[in-house]
Amino acid sequence: MIVFIGIKEAVRIHFLLFTLCIIRELESFKDFYSDITQKTDDLGKALNRILNEQDMEKASHLCVSTGDRALEELRKIVDELETLVPVDSWPLTKYQELLL
Repeated sequence: MIVFIGIKEAVRIHFLLFTLCIIRELESFKDFYSDITQKTDDLGKALNRILNEQDMEKASHLCVSTGDRALEELRKIVDELETLVPVDSWPLTKYQELLL
């Protein structure tokens, strides 16, 4: 069955769909912000643990185990976010650009 709607109703439906898409995008960025905040805190805790270790051998092991893992987890989230933000809107040098 085909239903004909007026232009006013079509514009209203289009606006509602567009609004829902914007809300969904904003929610995903809110999740990114929350994840980045958590992973940054985790990295800070790992760094404090490393810096407070008096035994240099233990500190080096903490760098490899705890610090490297925390940094990698943070980097995964930021790398994913980089793919969603337009190049001209990303204020920082991208990781791939650093490798060049």
